[in-house]
Amino acid sequence: MLFTYKVILPNGKLFQQTLKAKDEEEVATVLRSKNLQILSIRKIRQQQSIFAKGVSNFEKANFCRYFSVMIKSGLSLSEALDIISSETENKTFKSILQDLQFEIQQGGSISDTLSKYPQVFDEVFLALVKAGEHSGSLEKTFYYLSEQLYASHRLTKKIQGAMMYPAVILIAMLGMGIGMMLFVLPKLSETFMKMKIEMPPMTKAVFAFGTFVGKNVMPVSFVLLSVIVIIVFLFTFYQTRRAIGSFLVNLPILSKLFRQMDWARFARTLATLLQSGVPVIESLNISAQVLTQNDMKKVASNFEKELEKGKTIAEVLGKGKKAFPSLMIQTIKTGEKTGTLDSILLDVALFYENELEDMLKELSSMLEPIIMLVLGIAVGAMVLIILAPVYSILGDLQGPGGAAGR
Repeated sequence: MLFTYKVILPNGKLFQQTLKAKDEEEVATVLRSKNLQILSIRKIRQQQSIFAKGVSNFEKANFCRYFSVMIKSGLSLSEALDIISSETENKTFKSILQDLQFEIQQGGSISDTLSKYPQVFDEVFLALVKAGEHSGSLEKTFYYLSEQLYASHRLTKKIQGAMMYPAVILIAMLGMGIGMMLFVLPKLSETFMKMKIEMPPMTKAVFAFGTFVGKNVMPVSFVLLSVIVIIVFLFTFYQTRRAIGSFLVNLPILSKLFRQMDWARFARTLATLLQSGVPVIESLNISAQVLTQNDMKKVASNFEKELEKGKTIAEVLGKGKKAFPSLMIQTIKTGEKTGTLDSILLDVALFYENELEDMLKELSSMLEPIIMLVLGIAVGAMVLIILAPVYSILGDLQGPGGAAGR
């Protein structure tokens, strides 16, 4: 639980801050141990919701950049965190930064405090911070982290941008389909079913469905809404997103795309860890966590064992049957020989990020005509099914009775 407290400092100044603790008694004990005069302690009511706003990579990147600059300028960690938290609008992140500030004031470490929030800070982030604390280079560590997070944010935005047009078209198609099913089809069904005319089986089935929907608009609407709510609700759980993601990344049509993404993220993560002084074996094990393809994960599971045998990173990556591309392996081999592995890995990451961007553009340009073709076929099928009885009526009117009238 989070508490806010007001105390009088030994110098007579009023001080207000927040603290994470089990109860008010624990807060009071901590404050008394620092010889502070307590004025008030109040529990902060936090709304618990599955839809509560998380912390984006962009927000974390901004924090790392500002924190690095402030440390470089000579501000203490506590002062820097106080300034950043006061400017942070995200309540979740503000609470974390305030907790971090208090723990630092109590003599705690940044990595230990942030490890309490695994849903926000992954192992890569924590390992880099821990390495920076041990080496006394937090300024550089947070700068590297900001670059890593900004790169991840840009990559995510490129993917979202490429998929935006197809997603909008699909949502529009779905919306129009539901609107037609609930409001248009029932009226057409009622009109044509009353005419007692002979209709093709498909048309009869569609109109029978339309009649059913027309008589049960509220129940059908409730079922549709419930399905949408359940799908959205399931996607709020990490396990659901992970299961769907694991299925999608291994689909043949998407596998090549995700392979490029894996190579780029693996190279950038490994480069950032090595630049920050994290040991090679630990860096490889942490970097392996960004991999999604099964064959790459299999190679990664043997990283530690193979390196302990004295093999190089290039040799270990080359053990997999084309899990990692030969271009990447040869480039890493060169970096190991020349002692420039970290900078070489950044070049590799940039290369595959550009390749991924080109693939996304190609995929988007391919999806547009396919979606339009599917949309045209769907509209054409509905027109034929619904217009068939109209032509049947016109044919009847122009039959023997119609001819006699002339």
